[in-house]
Parts: sequence; structure tokens; C-alpha cells
Amino acid sequence: MACQASATSAVAHIVALSGLDADLSSPFCYAVSHGYTERLLAESGCSVSIARASVYSEFFIGFLARARASGQLRLPASDGRISLVSRGDVARCLAALAVAPASGRHHDITGPQSLSLASVAALAAREWGTPLQYVDIPPREHCVEMAIAGEDPWWMYAYSTMSHRSGNNAGRRSPMRSIA
Repeated sequence: MACQASATSAVAHIVALSGLDADLSSPFCYAVSHGYTERLLAESGCSVSIARASVYSEFFIGFLARARASGQLRLPASDGRISLVSRGDVARCLAALAVAPASGRHHDITGPQSLSLASVAALAAREWGTPLQYVDIPPREHCVEMAIAGEDPWWMYAYSTMSHRSGNNAGRRSPMRSIA
């Protein structure tokens, strides 16, 4: 609806916030919604610039804070890598795109480094001065742990779609697999 309204209202430039894994065939739920949004924008005929942001560092700190209590960052990411980016950096990129001419393409916004979760845990341990290690767990075990912790079912579903390690999901991009 918003894409159609923009096209009929002669909006000069749409700057859209998307995600790095914008892909209709991805098992990650947000990747699919971002993929559909990008497709609608492309079909709208509007001038666009799309910012594809990595995982927010402010979001991921929640995983680290919970892990600090147990000393273990327990996630189903195998040897995946992540490039955390701050919301402030994303906001600055969006502002720069808004004042520039429409690019007609996507722009990946990542943090300065692509790190394994073991490296992220080591950095947090060094910063806090407390032991913290990354423990790779199967996606099912992660869901059970989230349920025991009282996580909202929607978030359990969303988090469970981030890890693509088995079945027909193997090898596909995911925020917890190859954000770089």
C-alpha cells in the first residue's frame, strides 16, 4: 500500500531500511519480509535507495548480557560470523542516503569487523573481566532454552529461523551465519 501511495503521489525518493539477508527464499522470517518489501519497491517505479543493515549491536548485547550470568553465550550459529553495527551508524547512513540522489540499489551497512561468536564472547569477556565462552548448541536446544526462560513465542520463532544449519536450509545466508 505504501509503495503504491508513494508512486501515485509522485514521491521523489524513498529511502528504505532493510536487512542484509533480504531474500524471498531465505528461511529467516525477516529476510522474507525484507525481500518482499524490496520487490514491491522495485515494482513501484519509485526512485529508491535501500539500506540493508546488519544485526544491531544494541540488540545483540541482550544475548551477551544474559550470557554473562552463566559464562556461556549459547546460540545455534556453528562457525557463523557476525558484523554488528550500531543503530547510530545506521541512522547516519540513512540520513546520507536521504539527502543524496536516489541510487536505485541497496547499500550494505555492517560493522567494522566480521567476527565469529567465539571472538565476540572473548571480546566481551575481556571488556567485563569475567569468563565468557561461546557454546554452539543445536537450534532445538536453543528453542527449549528460550521457552524455559519465558521468551515470547513470536521471538522464539524468529530466533529459530536465524540459524540455517540443517535440512534444506544448509548453506543459505543468515544473520547468524554470514553477516559480513
